[in-house]
Amino acid sequence: AQGFRKLGVVLKLNDGEKPIRTLMVTSPGNGEGKTTVAANLASVFSRQGKRVLLIDASFNHPCLHTLLGLKDENGFAELLHGEQNLPASDNDKDMPADWINETNIHPQYNVTQRYKNEGDSGFWVLPAGKATQTNEFDQVEKVTQILNELKERVEVIILDAPPMSSANASMIATQTDAVLLVIKSGYTKVETAISAIQQLK
Repeated sequence: AQGFRKLGVVLKLNDGEKPIRTLMVTSPGNGEGKTTVAANLASVFSRQGKRVLLIDASFNHPCLHTLLGLKDENGFAELLHGEQNLPASDNDKDMPADWINETNIHPQYNVTQRYKNEGDSGFWVLPAGKATQTNEFDQVEKVTQILNELKERVEVIILDAPPMSSANASMIATQTDAVLLVIKSGYTKVETAISAIQQLK
């Protein structure tokens, strides 16, 4: 936990005067712990008093809902397909009440789910959704629109993205302020890590 708190401080200061509003968390390949890192960072930022939205953008292997014990419901894929819309907010600084899935709310509004994190100011999760294909990110303009609308409602957006071996990862990287590349000691091959870094440059 201390390590993630230190990482949160580093990320907060890393971009100088410009705050990091959108952060993509990825890895060179599968099984390197990026989802765990993304979830822990979201927890750290929420405990710092920030309103955080954690998005599962890994349509091939969505697992945030499993990791956090949340329901596997409509999510990011439905927003991209236009099957769900973002509800209007009366206050741009607050997540709309009908985003919070603490009770049995009508499925139309089950887009995000509130994660109960002790001591936080707001930690929401947008699951991957019921994606039937993996080319949702071909709609670059739609992704940009959705992220811009989401930034009006929360202070930090963390995307648990596909590994860099996926074609979608490079596209997502262009839509975020910063990218965190997770490398697993004793597991990630050096050449694979170098290749991932080069893709991000």
